[in-house]
Amino acid sequence: MKTKLWPLMLLALSESLLAQQLPGAGTQLRQLPATPDRPQSAPDIRIEEATAPVAPDADSVRVLVRELRVTGARVYTAQQLIAIAGFTPGSELTLADLQAMAARITAHYRQHGYFVALAYLPAQSIADHVVTLAISEGNYGQVTLRNHSRLSDGLANGLLDGLHSGDPITIAPLESRLLLLSDLPGVKVTSTLVPGTLPGSSDLIVDVAPGRRVTGSIDADNAGNPYTGEYRLGATVNLNNPLRRGDVASLRVLGSGSGLRYGRASYQMQFGRATAGVAYSHLDYELGKQFKPLRAHGSADVASIYGIYPLIRSRDTNLYAGLTYDHRNFRDVIDLVQARTDRTARVGTANLYGNHRDGFGGGGLSTFFVSLSSGTLDLQTPGALALDALTARSNGAYQKLWANATRLQRVTDRLSLYGGVTAQWASKNLDSSEKLVLGGMDGVRAYPQGEAFGDEGYLATLEARLLLKGLSGRAQASIIATGEPRVPVDGHAPGIHETEQVNLARQAT
Repeated sequence: MKTKLWPLMLLALSESLLAQQLPGAGTQLRQLPATPDRPQSAPDIRIEEATAPVAPDADSVRVLVRELRVTGARVYTAQQLIAIAGFTPGSELTLADLQAMAARITAHYRQHGYFVALAYLPAQSIADHVVTLAISEGNYGQVTLRNHSRLSDGLANGLLDGLHSGDPITIAPLESRLLLLSDLPGVKVTSTLVPGTLPGSSDLIVDVAPGRRVTGSIDADNAGNPYTGEYRLGATVNLNNPLRRGDVASLRVLGSGSGLRYGRASYQMQFGRATAGVAYSHLDYELGKQFKPLRAHGSADVASIYGIYPLIRSRDTNLYAGLTYDHRNFRDVIDLVQARTDRTARVGTANLYGNHRDGFGGGGLSTFFVSLSSGTLDLQTPGALALDALTARSNGAYQKLWANATRLQRVTDRLSLYGGVTAQWASKNLDSSEKLVLGGMDGVRAYPQGEAFGDEGYLATLEARLLLKGLSGRAQASIIATGEPRVPVDGHAPGIHETEQVNLARQAT
């Protein structure tokens, strides 16, 4: 008699659960907030310039100049530099005019990355109406590493490799190497260019000081799934350079009471310019609210191996390539009907992502991320496998392409505009851990976190962001937030987006 009540109990629940997909382990894993970035400091580049030769004081004297000669130039021809200087043969010029020509040549060099190059008037006697401009393009003398950190000298010198004595000093290769060195955990990098022993040369001294051995952060938000707890509290701790190889061991925990418990341990190490690492995470969840009568709960375990390689690294432009392999185990249980579903997914992912900072319209930041995944889903519960064969047919191999592009545009010191587009394409119906989620604080705010998701779809957002006067927070209003996961869903809603700037996430000291 008791067993006959199950259909009636499920029928009583059906009205409130209609058109809702039961949030499972894959859904919970998909909605986790990103791990806070490790704090990094940009390298400091100092230049101690030698005093340029001073030309004779003759500001009030004009001289007839029929020919302008350029010496010391290797990057550009003399004809190119004379054209840049704006010289016209047969002109009567003052010392200030000649110095202005030298300044134009210097500016041209520096605009093209030769940031220590200098054009100047050497001491000379003007004969036959010929004036000479000297060019010091700047080249490396000695390159010296002064390492006072736990980082190994071999790794630090390897990242600096490519800066050789006699090479021209340009910003791109120097900046790239210093940034790659600064990206390593537990170090602070300062570089100084001092006059070298040879004319036109500069010695590079790179100081690597120890940074914090242990770093961490605490974060909180109210953007969790309403069925497992909207208010989430997380903490991250990093142990930097334990093996002196630019490595870091990290531990991350996150919870929302009894509804969600998550932990992740990872370790990564530097191999030249590349980073490789391993990670393991575990998640437990328990559904509440209208799903509480089901007594639904479950878990997710993910083992990962990953690698990242910087293709371009600079202050303004960055481009990275990444590879990841995940082995995922999911379990969803409904105690009310004594049902259990186990499944495993093996997924390989290739990523390409980057950002670019520019001065357009007062300054802005553009980002993009493209991810191509290929995986296999293995439903291990016979009943679930049979049901899937009649409905979604998600079991087996699949492919997925996910793309995102954003633009943050400065309008004033306090006002900025943000636009973003996210899209996903799939080869078939996907597991919940791979679906595109449109609802929540970072999507269509008219829908709660965990609602409105699908295998394919898009999300477009346009926001106005205002820094709060006298506070460190930011008010953020959605002008447009629209998305479509196969079935159209759209909405718009103004709101306050609280970030770490209002002390919801604070870096540990």
